[in-house]
Amino acid sequence: MTHPEIIAELKRLLETVPPRIRTYPEEALRRKPDSGKWSRQEILGHLADSALHNWQRLAEVQFAPQPFVYESYRQDHLVRVNRYQQLPAAEVLALWEALHRQLVRVLEAVPEDKLQLVAVHAGSGQRYTLTELAGDYVAHLKHHLQQILEPNPD
Repeated sequence: MTHPEIIAELKRLLETVPPRIRTYPEEALRRKPDSGKWSRQEILGHLADSALHNWQRLAEVQFAPQPFVYESYRQDHLVRVNRYQQLPAAEVLALWEALHRQLVRVLEAVPEDKLQLVAVHAGSGQRYTLTELAGDYVAHLKHHLQQILEPNPD
């Protein structure tokens, strides 16, 4: 995906996803498919955590020494500590929306000459340009949104 396509896709998701999630009953959002698996609401919370970490990475790569090295984060721990399962669904969705709106703002402000800056994952050594990192995040986001939205809960 190109940088403008990434921004357009994030904006499209911000327009289309929240109205669909708002139609789901809270019990359906909180239902766990298996014991050890996240509920739809916890997946949405994970996506808020993921947006926060990627927003920070996409901002920091622009001013950090090159290549910018970033760490993984403890996804399961954050979902548990943030107690997404116990929060009202509207609050988790509002957090998801706010973080993604800010992520769009950060991406819209990236100067053309910074799109090829490099970020390296500390654990794997995988290298990404800023554009590739943003595109990878959008793919991750869409994967998890599909888990939330399909199939439609009772």
